[in-house]
Amino acid sequence: MKFQYKPNCAIIDYDKMVRICTFDENGFFETDNPKLIKRLQKSRKIKQVIEEKPQEVPKDEPKKETAEKVYTCKKCKFTTTNMGELLAHYRIDHPKK
Repeated sequence: MKFQYKPNCAIIDYDKMVRICTFDENGFFETDNPKLIKRLQKSRKIKQVIEEKPQEVPKDEPKKETAEKVYTCKKCKFTTTNMGELLAHYRIDHPKK
C-alpha cells in the first residue's frame, strides 16, 4: 500500500521509542506489512493513495441531454425554469401576512 504525508517525516511509536517509517522527499511511503498498514490507516492525517487503472471511455457515446426542470408556483399558474425567479415571485407576489 502507498501512503502520503509530509515529506521527510518520520512516524515514531512513542510507547516503544522506535521509528516505524519515514516518508520520502516527495511525501510517499510504500509498505506491504499488514500491521503497519492498519496503523497508518487509523491516522486521519496520513492519506492512503489509491492507484487506479485508467478506464477506457467510449468516445462515440453521445451525452444525454437533460430537460430543463420547470418550477411552478403552488399559489398561481406562474412557471419558470429558474429557482431564483420562482423564489423572487413568491417574495414579491405572495408575501407573508
